[in-house]
Amino acid sequence: MQVLAFEGVFPNLDFITSPDTFFDTVREEYPSYYESGFFQSCQGGEAILLYRIITPNRAFTGVIGCAAVADYLSDKIKRHEHTLADKEQVQTQLLLHRRAAVKPVLLTYPNAEAIDRWVEAFTLAHDYFSEIWFEKEQQRHLFWRIELESDIIAIQELFRVHVPVAYLADGHHRAATIALLHERMQGRPDAHQYNAFLSAWFPAADLDILEYNRVINDLEPLKPAMFVALLSRYCHITPLPNARKPSEKHEMTLWLDDEWYSLRWKPEVLAEHTHQREVLLDVSLFNDVILHQILSIEDVRNDQRVEYIEGPRGLDGLLRRAQRTSHSAAFALYPVALSEIMAIADAGQSMPPKSTWFEPRMKNGLVVQEF
Repeated sequence: MQVLAFEGVFPNLDFITSPDTFFDTVREEYPSYYESGFFQSCQGGEAILLYRIITPNRAFTGVIGCAAVADYLSDKIKRHEHTLADKEQVQTQLLLHRRAAVKPVLLTYPNAEAIDRWVEAFTLAHDYFSEIWFEKEQQRHLFWRIELESDIIAIQELFRVHVPVAYLADGHHRAATIALLHERMQGRPDAHQYNAFLSAWFPAADLDILEYNRVINDLEPLKPAMFVALLSRYCHITPLPNARKPSEKHEMTLWLDDEWYSLRWKPEVLAEHTHQREVLLDVSLFNDVILHQILSIEDVRNDQRVEYIEGPRGLDGLLRRAQRTSHSAAFALYPVALSEIMAIADAGQSMPPKSTWFEPRMKNGLVVQEF
């Protein structure tokens, strides 16, 4: 795996009085911010960065550099989602307007002890060059520069030896857009600018995967009792005294008509679907059985009856969203394991949309790659 040094552009923190507000608007406003002096190139030339996000619960440490488009095209960077042409078009428009990537693509890889040791030793021996505090989320974001040629070669060699493949966790459309421009710009003087894309590599141990829950709006004409009866054909249903998340794979919890239930897929349902996929995911069963067969929802990406609620919002956030409309049902799903994501990517298969929520969440504009 290639980790390429790059000459980054960074926010001028002397001009930024409210990081929470400023970085929320960088995605759309980067060109005007750059022209106004809110961003500047870092002196010292090309470098690779170490990046640490410290949250109230834990710390995440990764490596930021550029990933080679050649690795993406040769499947050394494996994907688990299909991209959509209309979203690629939006990303292309944004990229060409900004002439910059304002957030790294998130990559992960199986833990490599040699890389962990090197990164830890470097952060202990060197001072970070940038620290940004986000009040709203109570997070510190720290950056170190690896700029000596000997250090750059050392970290690159560690990745070459210990990370034969990486897995794309977040940013499928951004990576696909650069790959598309790489192919279409061949023969032009600026084609080399699209040979790599800004990326952050986090080892598997420094990546959390949370669930993506669902709200089904407007079950009408189905009444709650009829909906439960239809679910009982496919699931063992147990009333719950209190709200809770599912405790294991192949369990969901359901809020319906102010009551909570545990739903476990019946063995015959699991057996029927097991042969269809490399890994049998609850979200796939949910789409196939509950959305398609029971509710006749075919377009899970765009049907307005289906809403996706990020895992960090918890059951309270899921319930608040479900209670906004009448005749709704809320489903809490069990998180997908990283090993399952890797197995699906290795098999060249894809996951349903909104299957996972990855932590850490990187901010737009903390580090920028210009084209």
